[in-house]
Amino acid sequence: MHRAAAYGNAEDIRNLISLHAPFTLRTRNLSWTPIFVAAQFGNLATFNELKKHYPDLLSLTDVRQWTLLHIAINAKPIELIQLLVSRGADPHSCSRATKFLVPDDLKEVSVKPGDIATLRGKKFSVLMWNV
Repeated sequence: MHRAAAYGNAEDIRNLISLHAPFTLRTRNLSWTPIFVAAQFGNLATFNELKKHYPDLLSLTDVRQWTLLHIAINAKPIELIQLLVSRGADPHSCSRATKFLVPDDLKEVSVKPGDIATLRGKKFSVLMWNV
């Protein structure tokens, strides 16, 4: 399911779910469900299919307390960032300060999605506040 979320399409996700593949299974290191992988890889088709199965979509976090918006902004898929912000994703949700699997410029810092947007450039910062 995680591989399909990254590289597949909506039909792949539908087929796997019809076969009862677990969409709640989490990865070992970051505790990502497939929807986090779709966000990381900017796969809007699989993200849109998976979001149907996550009623608490905007409150999902990984072990660093990164939300899907943190992931999307760091990975830079603009359409996904716009989708999350338009659905009400909180640009002020704070992550844990950690050095575990975070980019060098974010180590040991509690960050908000808006902080990441600022670090990633004006284009992403503007997106956060103008959707």
